[in-house]
Amino acid sequence: MNKDYLINTVEIDCPICNKVHSLEMRKRLTQCIVKGEIVDYEEVYYLCQLTDEEENEFVPAGIMDENLLRARDAYRTKKGLLTSNEIAIIRGVYGISQSDFSAMLGWGDVTVTRYESKTIQDETYNNIMSMAYESPMFALESLDKHKNRFTIEKYKKIRNRDRKSVV
Repeated sequence: MNKDYLINTVEIDCPICNKVHSLEMRKRLTQCIVKGEIVDYEEVYYLCQLTDEEENEFVPAGIMDENLLRARDAYRTKKGLLTSNEIAIIRGVYGISQSDFSAMLGWGDVTVTRYESKTIQDETYNNIMSMAYESPMFALESLDKHKNRFTIEKYKKIRNRDRKSVV
């Protein structure tokens, strides 16, 4: 389970030994608990080889966020939910932003943003996003129902989008 491999080497200020030097950026398969379930996911971390300390690994904040998203996506996959990337792909089909997709579905402005970046959607929201992908008619009906949330220009642009050109 802990087999890891080198991704890259980067020259940065190491918080472990407090020196600027080449650190190994590594990836390994690991486990964590998400919503009470153990999931396997790939974790990225940095390794300092200049120290004799037992703790010679660290994860910068940005990489930590990416690791957490990978863990959440592993949970989503395990539960048959759309991953954050799959949600982004659905938006891409319609050529719309996260907030526009939320508006199209009648949700709060940041709902889709949260689903793509941190929060795990429940099955109901997941099914609605899936239906927007699987049924262009459902998506158009939803857009029409919530058209007051868009400017006329944006509404027409989304409504007239050729979905087949993206799929």
